Amino acid sequence: MIKKFFLLVLILPSLFYAQSERYPVFDGCKGSEITSIENCFYETTKKHFFAEFKTPAIVENEQYKGTANVLFIVTKEGDFEVIYVNTPYQEIKKEVLRAFKVFTRITPAKYNNRSVEMQFELPIQFPIVKNNKETKAPIKKSFLTSKEDLSITVEKSRLADSVFLEHNSLLNIPFTHQNYVDYEFALHKASGTHTASKPYVYNEINKYLDLSKEKTKFLKPNKESWLGRKLWNEHLLQVKKKDFWLTLDFLVDVQLGKDNSDVSYTYNNSRILTVNGGLGDKFSYSATVYESQARFADYVNSFISSRSLLTRPKNSDGLVPGRGKAKAFKDDAFDYPVAEGYLAFQPNKFMQFQFGNGRNFIGDGYRSFILSDVSAPTTYLKMKVDFWKLQYTNVWMWNTEPSISSASNPNEHARKYIAAHYLSLNLTEKLNIGFFETAISTGENGFDAAFFNPVIFYRSVEFNRGEDSVMLLLV
Repeated sequence: MIKKFFLLVLILPSLFYAQSERYPVFDGCKGSEITSIENCFYETTKKHFFAEFKTPAIVENEQYKGTANVLFIVTKEGDFEVIYVNTPYQEIKKEVLRAFKVFTRITPAKYNNRSVEMQFELPIQFPIVKNNKETKAPIKKSFLTSKEDLSITVEKSRLADSVFLEHNSLLNIPFTHQNYVDYEFALHKASGTHTASKPYVYNEINKYLDLSKEKTKFLKPNKESWLGRKLWNEHLLQVKKKDFWLTLDFLVDVQLGKDNSDVSYTYNNSRILTVNGGLGDKFSYSATVYESQARFADYVNSFISSRSLLTRPKNSDGLVPGRGKAKAFKDDAFDYPVAEGYLAFQPNKFMQFQFGNGRNFIGDGYRSFILSDVSAPTTYLKMKVDFWKLQYTNVWMWNTEPSISSASNPNEHARKYIAAHYLSLNLTEKLNIGFFETAISTGENGFDAAFFNPVIFYRSVEFNRGEDSVMLLLV
């Protein structure tokens, strides 16, 4: 009995190590104890990677602060292979791929004395400080537990790269307060940011919040049918080439409700066609067309149907709040088409330009006394300059006054022209002040060229025009 006990004691450790997992081994780690091979692999990988990795110039120039997570594997042959790099900068992805290419083949991971594939995650904290180990977050084994888990993660990463093309573009993030709370929270945690001028642009927010990561969790990579892929994961049409991309989508928005009035039920149905795209990394464009019919709550229907000339413009049955002119649809509903679109151009890292038809917002509250989004879309030109502690936004708008006819053509609406400026200054990390100015003018001759001067303070221009419609605010 004693002999059998000693024999079991000798066999058990052998069985344990035969079935245990062994990490990949660099040549310099050979001969180490089994318990230290893991740490030797981690430290050697970090040493080789950070010795080769060079921070891209654009990342340094923009003083990017954040983490890029690299998912990589060591194959059964002992080669390093990058699966995914979670970062808004394409330059970082390229540099990570280049750095891993210099890795030589090593002894692969073992399980039950067989070569296996093992996956890892390496966080890269920016800015990287040379010879400072604290800035190099520890490499760790991925929590993926099976080949199926890895394939799902890789598929989600591939879907995110192909579906969310706009995340590195100059396009506006649709302005909804529900989502913008998260964006503002990310901006407030960063240093030197400004939050009042909205809508935000994707490539701005992507520096402070991983937008792809936030949206990837809604993807369903197991959808294989054409309808399933288009419904859950893909654009209806997508074209992606080296220097340009284009997406087209058709959406349906159907709403049904009941209020406490005599209206039988309320509804709103919209068919929406949207096109987004980019040419190179400095030019983006977007166009969206809405065709809608609706029966609103009784108090809204009463406003739209009002006979007052203030709310009943010519050639329409009234104004749908926030959308524009409407015409009658059946007996108690309305039909209101809306078209929005813009061109966006960024000549350098300091300036952005937009020209199109849409809405803008200036302020940090739910509603803005300065420039709010409750009005219908209007033609606008916007210039935003962002440098040092300053962000300066200029918005020029061509608006319609639906209650007044044009003096030269009674069948047309009168026009009014608005020039607005907002200067945001970060005095300290916790103190921001803003200067706002707007001027409104009318006339048959169009926008006075003097208002295109981007320099703030228009009072002298208004005085010389014989008008008095300037507002100045300190916020």
